[in-house]
Amino acid sequence: MPNTFKTNALTLTKQVVTATGNSLYVNGVGASDLVSGNLTTTGAALGASIGALSGWARSVERLCISFNSPGSTTWASMNGPQEFFNRATGNATFVDLTPYTGVMLVANKLATTGANFSSVYLGYNGAFQTTPGNYLSLETVPLRLSTCVQNVVIQSGWRTLAPAARSGVYVALLGSGGVLAISPIFGRIDAYFM
Repeated sequence: MPNTFKTNALTLTKQVVTATGNSLYVNGVGASDLVSGNLTTTGAALGASIGALSGWARSVERLCISFNSPGSTTWASMNGPQEFFNRATGNATFVDLTPYTGVMLVANKLATTGANFSSVYLGYNGAFQTTPGNYLSLETVPLRLSTCVQNVVIQSGWRTLAPAARSGVYVALLGSGGVLAISPIFGRIDAYFM
């Protein structure tokens, strides 16, 4: 049974859940003042309640977009100028990034290394666009994952979202720096938001 909160101001993504004795606290306020329903706050069930509440909070604060799942994709003749991942405009998807401040890109780079300066990265636009150059950098410091590797999972680490991207936007997986003679192969590619 999901927990029902008495106030809309409570945001679990920014709350601290603690326990003292047989009581559960959220930011120092007793859970009985915040929660209605069946939240057990005594004995061994206290730990289970904290675990369930904490797990629920984690699931709310993270968002994952999978661009290439499952299997593998060969980006045939990856080009030099900015283009959609594997030239597919269909990878642009609408997402509300209002509650998020950070982004991380994770890619399973399979066989065939890309060109020396080739990379994949995320872009955004307020409207759906079919021209890759119309997508802006999703992060304040642009993240680019090099495709010059093979058979390894690469990740960007957490980056700060660009302030203008913190709304309802279209997010696309992009790439550039390729040479037409090389066709890098990718496995799963995920964008995580928190």
